[in-house]
Amino acid sequence: MDCVTLSSKGQIVLMKGIREKMGLKAGDKLIERIEDNRIVLKPVAPLSELFGSLKDEGDFKGKKTDEIMAEIKRGWD
Repeated sequence: MDCVTLSSKGQIVLMKGIREKMGLKAGDKLIERIEDNRIVLKPVAPLSELFGSLKDEGDFKGKKTDEIMAEIKRGWD
């Protein structure tokens, strides 16, 4: 297991092998959260990958945007 160092600016560097395995490149966005005393990073899909993914309104029809966003967020947790 490789070790990373936290810079004075609060930055870390992900090892090349991890970046390649996850398909990450400079500028990609990651969601960070704490889970069982661990830092978990999850890549955020670019909006272009999401276009057309909600063709079926399903359970969202008639709901307010805030309600829909809360449901989506619960699905990520």
